[in-house]
Amino acid sequence: MPEKIILQVDSTGDRIDRFIASRTDRLSRQKIIELIKGSKILLNGAPTEPSKRIKTGDVISIEIPDPERIEIVPQEIPFNILYEDEDLIIIDKPANLVVHPACGHRDNTLVNALLFRVKNLSTLGGDIKPGIVHRLDKGTSGLMIVAKNDSIHYKLAKMFERHTIKKFYRLITFSVPRPLSATIETLYGRDPENRKRFTSKVKEGKKAITIYNTLETFGDRASYVEAQIVTGRTHQIRVHFSEMGCPIIGDDFYGNKRRIRVFEYEDVRERIESLTRPMLHSFRLEFTHPIKQRWMVIEADLPSDFLGVLNILRERYGKK
Repeated sequence: MPEKIILQVDSTGDRIDRFIASRTDRLSRQKIIELIKGSKILLNGAPTEPSKRIKTGDVISIEIPDPERIEIVPQEIPFNILYEDEDLIIIDKPANLVVHPACGHRDNTLVNALLFRVKNLSTLGGDIKPGIVHRLDKGTSGLMIVAKNDSIHYKLAKMFERHTIKKFYRLITFSVPRPLSATIETLYGRDPENRKRFTSKVKEGKKAITIYNTLETFGDRASYVEAQIVTGRTHQIRVHFSEMGCPIIGDDFYGNKRRIRVFEYEDVRERIESLTRPMLHSFRLEFTHPIKQRWMVIEADLPSDFLGVLNILRERYGKK
């Protein structure tokens, strides 16, 4: 059955598409516009336009159609398993691999790969996300924990919720963080101007905490950093470093390609221009195995594209 949402308007002058986007995290701005144009969003019982200005007392009704069913087929897609037992596996997700099927990514995802290689996966994530307890962005490489049964899935989900699984990332940024080591603690939410983006510059939102330590600097042009995310907000590291003036190299969504001009060496610029994703890698996980009650520390080697950028920065700008 389609889901229905009713919104009572309590202010005057806003566009209807912006108002709906500000009141729900369920729908992107583009999806809202599609629903309006398809007469799935009505204003006072009548079809409307995305630019329609609303007023206090208006009633907006939203009908969210049932998601189109996606058949997930096992596919042979390479990935490394770094640890496995009867309850869980820890994998090294390749960069540019979407975690689970969705609109625009019906196959060639990590879930398709898991179904090909792993006999049993938990079912708490539903048909689309078997075994998936947490996720990484498409472009982020590195460690993920996958549940093989529902009992371990539930326990791991609670551990993520309580922040008892420590997640450490390695990243390469433009510029140098100041100070070199610190804890970033902000509010966090969707950017009201672009619902696909997130920002800490919100008046209300959830808390986001990132602890970082700068490992190396390359003049004032770039840095190699380790970051621990205490909270696991979407795009959290990318946003926190971008908003402190140190966007992750290769992150064109939260960064600016023109920053590449700070590098005077052509080989450095060419290396960075060739990147297809942000230089962000889930490097280490530390947690107590919820069944075996054993302290686990798992690390994933830095991938070749990441090492390529790091090594050329060391060669050109490292301390002699």
